Amino acid sequence: MNSKLTAAEKPKFAIGLRCLNCGEKYSFEQLKEERGTTVVNLCYNGCLGPLEIEFDYEAISKILTPKEVAARPETFWRLRELQPVNEIKIIDRPYTPLVRSRKIGKELGIELFFKLDLAEANPTRSFKDRPATLAFNRVLELGHFEKVFVASTGNLAIATAYLARTNELPCRVYIPRSLGECKKDAIREQLGEDSEILELDANFDECLIRSVNDCRKINEEARLAGQPERCFVPNNTTRPFYKEGSKTSGSEIALQISKEIEPNREVNIFYPIGTAALLCGADKGINELKKLELFENPHRIFGVQPDTCSPVVTAWEEIKNGKKLEDVEIQPLKKFETIAKSIAIGNPGSGKEALKVFAKSGGGAIGVDEEDIFDAELELIREENLFPQFVGGTVLAGIRKALATGEIEKGAVVVANLTGFGERIRDDIFAVAEKYGRETETTK
Repeated sequence: MNSKLTAAEKPKFAIGLRCLNCGEKYSFEQLKEERGTTVVNLCYNGCLGPLEIEFDYEAISKILTPKEVAARPETFWRLRELQPVNEIKIIDRPYTPLVRSRKIGKELGIELFFKLDLAEANPTRSFKDRPATLAFNRVLELGHFEKVFVASTGNLAIATAYLARTNELPCRVYIPRSLGECKKDAIREQLGEDSEILELDANFDECLIRSVNDCRKINEEARLAGQPERCFVPNNTTRPFYKEGSKTSGSEIALQISKEIEPNREVNIFYPIGTAALLCGADKGINELKKLELFENPHRIFGVQPDTCSPVVTAWEEIKNGKKLEDVEIQPLKKFETIAKSIAIGNPGSGKEALKVFAKSGGGAIGVDEEDIFDAELELIREENLFPQFVGGTVLAGIRKALATGEIEKGAVVVANLTGFGERIRDDIFAVAEKYGRETETTK
């Protein structure tokens, strides 16, 4: 196999990959020589830790000056030098809105903003459009991938199916059979020709393992035949690139909030935790802006999980009780159930990285009760005229708890990320309302 790099295999402003566990660094030239590809997702120096992309910030700083950034339109590819791309293959789109709370913020005594990734600016109205865009841009640049496999609790499958269809790639979707019919219908609406859904009697983690194994078998056959890999799993095969898409959530918030508050004000940003890749990527995006002197407000990152599925919260509690971060491991859950199905993930791939983000930023992980999630969901619908999925209620419940425990104070600037559109779980909302006896005008 040819070990010489093609132009597409080395993103212009990227240096290579770095292991988040052991710190080992790999240049793209080294990856091609030793692995035959620059699409590598795990450290292979005996560590098997997750990899992330490193950039040449000195070169980027000469281009992304405050004047240059201010002159560019507020769109997804605005900071394209901070993304691992040579050629942009996926169509540009506007920022998702950052809006000030109409009622809830005043009631809580905080300056509350909502980051609306449920808005139409995202093609499938969830934050999964962000990482999926980077994964697809990478494989389209490389040009040898023929099929995409994806496991999902709904939103990633919808985003992946959309990008596969619009770029004429067949797609196979693996989902838990228990997934709500509204989300199943939304996936079907996006599927193109030669694509399919496999419904498994399994949770997300088991679906992911199946999708990765099926993809790996096909790619192994290609390698044995001396051919490049033929298929990919966005959040696995291309994970270092996939995660870079989540940076845009953080960089957008930073550039938007800086227009709303004073430069010295601390910003507390709350994300739901599924795999935890979103909050980790967002934190990286914000820190890159600080490195380039494009954002100066201090920030803290918080993650919220349902109490019934909270492996990251459990690990964070160990740290709060005195255990060293390096000694703490995320203990995967095999059995769990929550109304916030899109973050019902028992083995979060970026969980350990999230602990480091909390420790460094001064934030933390918060667990919330199921009924509190539902009440917060109704509050967002009634008081703010926003219709998120239950992860939105999860985040708002987490903000309320953080205020109650003193983790954030009255008067604080808080950003709540609403990551997915609630129309896809309308039937679930009705069912839970009946379960909890919440017969309100909102749910009738």
